[in-house]
Amino acid sequence: LDAPVSGGDLGAKNGTLSIMVGGEEGAFERALPVFLKMGKNVVLQGKNGAGQYCKMANQIVIASTMLAVSEALVYGNAAGLNPRTMLKSIESGAAGSWSLSNLVPRMLDGNVSPGFYIKHFIKDMGIALDSAKELSLSLPGLELARKLYQTLAAMDRSALERAAEKAVAQLSPNTMTKATIPLEATTGADLGTQAIFLLYALERV
Repeated sequence: LDAPVSGGDLGAKNGTLSIMVGGEEGAFERALPVFLKMGKNVVLQGKNGAGQYCKMANQIVIASTMLAVSEALVYGNAAGLNPRTMLKSIESGAAGSWSLSNLVPRMLDGNVSPGFYIKHFIKDMGIALDSAKELSLSLPGLELARKLYQTLAAMDRSALERAAEKAVAQLSPNTMTKATIPLEATTGADLGTQAIFLLYALERV
């Protein structure tokens, strides 16, 4: 069986991962009790390899979503909205998503520590783009997301600290009081995927 997961560090800690499985149904049924110890949404997607394809589809959605939530954050702030109050309205509407509800609060807390590393996310986006090429598909949204994440990954610690300071200064009063780059982070590649908002603070998009 191939059984990639989604749900981040919170899903892993809480046993609420989404598990995408590829393989024979009999093998899946035998393994299901184990999967249910780790996740709440366990679905057999098809034959071997189908779980991996589903995981790539998941990463494609997340890639564009992370850009969208960052842009909504900076737009709402520039328009005079309090981003935390804005989030209360849009997270329960049609724009709602796991990333919006779980990662935007981290952004607003200035928390860029990795639940999922940017360097690993870039790797996944590359795999998805290679797979899309094999399927004769063009995915411009994913291409853009990878380009922006690569830009962030290449930033050194001093550039990241400047971006963090600027993000705090730009947001509405009391929205973000600090943004701290983890001590172990030497480049943007060592941050969590939610750190993409730092690029917007530097207007490097």
